[in-house]
Amino acid sequence: MSISKVFRFSLFVMITTSMTSCCKTKNTAQVTSSTQEITLNIENEPCCLDPRKARKLYDLNLLKGFNEGLYREDLDGNLKEAIAKKVTKSEDQKTYTIELKKTYWSNGDPLTAHDFIYSWKSSVDKAFPTAYSAFLYRIKNARAIKEEQMSVDYLGAYAKDDYTLVVELETPTPFFKELLSLPAFFPVKQSIVEHNPDWHYNPETFICNGPFKLETWKMKNKITAVKNDYYWDTKNVKLQKLNMLMLDPTTAYKMYNKKQLQWAGSPYSNIPCDVVEHLQDSETLKKITGLIVYMLKTNTEKYPMQNENLRKSLAYAINRKDIVEHVLYGAGSPATALVPACLNNRTKGFFEDGNSKKALEHFELALKELSLTKENFPTITISYDSTERNHKIISAIQDNLRKVLKINIQIEPYEKKVCLDKISSGNFQLVLCNWIADYRDATGMLEVFKTKHVGTNCTNWESLDYISAIDNSYTCTTSQKRLSLLNDAEAILMNELPLIPLYHQKLMYVQDEKLKDVILSETGCIDFKYAYIEN
Repeated sequence: MSISKVFRFSLFVMITTSMTSCCKTKNTAQVTSSTQEITLNIENEPCCLDPRKARKLYDLNLLKGFNEGLYREDLDGNLKEAIAKKVTKSEDQKTYTIELKKTYWSNGDPLTAHDFIYSWKSSVDKAFPTAYSAFLYRIKNARAIKEEQMSVDYLGAYAKDDYTLVVELETPTPFFKELLSLPAFFPVKQSIVEHNPDWHYNPETFICNGPFKLETWKMKNKITAVKNDYYWDTKNVKLQKLNMLMLDPTTAYKMYNKKQLQWAGSPYSNIPCDVVEHLQDSETLKKITGLIVYMLKTNTEKYPMQNENLRKSLAYAINRKDIVEHVLYGAGSPATALVPACLNNRTKGFFEDGNSKKALEHFELALKELSLTKENFPTITISYDSTERNHKIISAIQDNLRKVLKINIQIEPYEKKVCLDKISSGNFQLVLCNWIADYRDATGMLEVFKTKHVGTNCTNWESLDYISAIDNSYTCTTSQKRLSLLNDAEAILMNELPLIPLYHQKLMYVQDEKLKDVILSETGCIDFKYAYIEN
């Protein structure tokens, strides 16, 4: 299977006994509505289904099924107008005028430009708790408003009328169309939100505008979604029902083998390590390259992680190649850079993997700078979300650091939500995290660490040179110069290492052969809008 921006998993119906077509399938007479129901494993309880607050990939994917933005990817992997009807840009590429289709919320109420403006203004309000308001900083004055330097009335976006949005940007943004497809830019309905702040936890109050709507939510058990008849493009939605179970990966794989699930694995969960080992050369296990990096985030304000040489010693001591081959069984590639190679013009990373000599050199410098000896060096704690795979990864890292640096490493597994809370509160020394680019551009990863105040950073690290390089990239007149500045920014990040990259992950999953036209992008976005069961 070839790798492209969108990975299509449908084979065409047999045209003759000797030829199989490679064209796209058409949702024609072979679709029978009574059978259009699928079951998949999402593994985890959603943390938040408010598009302004959602943070984890599985929440974002659920939101993209329940909601619609101004743009959405089609079956060819191209961003097409969704709620947007027509988009025009000013000559300086900084002002967007967006005419909207006449669409509706799942309760039948009209959706208007005012719903977008309310959503965006609430997100940039200083009092509103969201880690993703930084996506909106491309809009003029959004950041200044979030930092309480300006009133929200000065946000560079307004409703010209009920079905026309005008958006002014701080600088030209080549990927702004991609941003407009993200949940952070989705609308919310003001009357529902203001009446009940917890509207998004209850199917009776949950309102949306996408292909599917929330029918039931049994905590730690199951979510059921059904086709939304008020969706503007409902004629192209073939699935009538999605049953989303919250299962551990081993149970899910067993159910898949019994034909009780049509999808298991990425992007909602992992395939068990022993299954990956067993199926790694089988066509049953699908693998695609994702824009995903696993890393150790360091808290640069927690002793002794404030020391740059210590962070470098840890980075050099880890043997990523060994972890990828013997723990992940090829489900990734060693990462000595944050940004995947496909998003820049680099041919190699920024440091050498598993270099024990370099690790010890930096460790000796760290001991001197911290006025410590090997004998009184404190125990370092690594926190992580307690999945089977994460435990194996952290155990391998623990073993690397003990053998190379002769230091004590304590590992602390936590339930996912508890681990996320520890990260958000800064209550950690080192923590295993992952990040997947929300759009196909290097800034999709670099912006995460732009300032210590960005909710997704959590390292307490900040560099004026790093900020300057990224900011200057937005005003470049050539793509080559822009890419050079972004590479400069990444070099600063990888020199100071507030995060230690581990590996770039592949998305791995199993899929029922009768389930067609599922869209899975390298950003980990899965879309069942066009999916159907072939009979």
